[in-house]
This record gives sequence, structure tokens and C-alpha cells, in this order.
Amino acid sequence: QLEVSRLILGSNPFFGFAHGNPQASAEEMKAYYTDDQVMAVLDAAADQGITAVWTPCYDPWVRLWNKYQERGGKLKIWIGQPDPGPEQMKQHITTAAKNGAQAICIQGIRVDEQMAAKRFDVLRGWLELIKSLGLPAGLATHGAKTHLIAEEKGLPTDFYHQTLYRPDNYV
Repeated sequence: QLEVSRLILGSNPFFGFAHGNPQASAEEMKAYYTDDQVMAVLDAAADQGITAVWTPCYDPWVRLWNKYQERGGKLKIWIGQPDPGPEQMKQHITTAAKNGAQAICIQGIRVDEQMAAKRFDVLRGWLELIKSLGLPAGLATHGAKTHLIAEEKGLPTDFYHQTLYRPDNYV
């Protein structure tokens, strides 16, 4: 069983995902978050009792995570969040598992796409792959009912991640 702090460090700013933040553009965020700056943020989070970081499985992140661990970084848990299209999902899941992710949660937009198309077999396949690699398997979503449907369909999940930045559109 994997135990993490109640607060988990997100990573959107590291990759320039501003989501409408008026304080910094995507380019400014990417320029600010150099490898050294990201590693400093990881250590600062660990110093505050945060035990895990949640990030996509991008190649630059994988390289940085391995470098951070080799340098003795303080934060020890990476929760991988693969987010490529369906044709590359299995590759990203495997890459995350081989590079130190201690849990994997499929990114929300990818889950939402498969749910909307009622491709529960695709979601099941991704979750079963994660579990076959010996890791906890999760689903993220932007929809309020996705987790209920996943439970109803018996999808093999260990945990869920729910985005709530737009609660006005959750029906």
C-alpha cells in the first residue's frame, strides 16, 4: 500500500500550463521552471511535509525525476499521469513504471474521452496494464459522474482524482 500526504504537489506550472492564470504566460512559466528550479520546488515541498508529486510522463520530466533521485532529492513519490492519445498510452504507462512512478493515474481528458465514447474496455486495459506492473491504478476526470460509472462498470481502480476548478459545470 502506498501512503502519501493529504496534499500532493501538482506540476502544471513546470510545463507552462497556465489555465488562464493572468500572472504568467505559458512561456514565462517554462522559462522560470528550469531543472534546478523544479528540483528546488520538489525539495521545498518535501520540507513542508508533502510526500508526492503528480506529473505527466513526458520525457523531460522522466529525465529530471531520475536526475533528482540520483542527486538525493527529498521528495520520493512520483505519481505518473500519462496523457497521450490512446495509441501511445500503453507506452507512457510502461515508461512511467520503469522510471520510478509509484502509482499511475490516467489523465482526466483521456478518461473523459473514453467515457464519452463508452470505451470502457480501453480504460479497463490501461488500468489492468498499470496493475500488472505492480502499481496502484487510478482514473482522473473533469466530470462529476465518471467515478460512479467506473465503479458501476467494475473498472479495476485503486484511487480517483477529481478536478474541481469549475464546480459550476458539475451536474
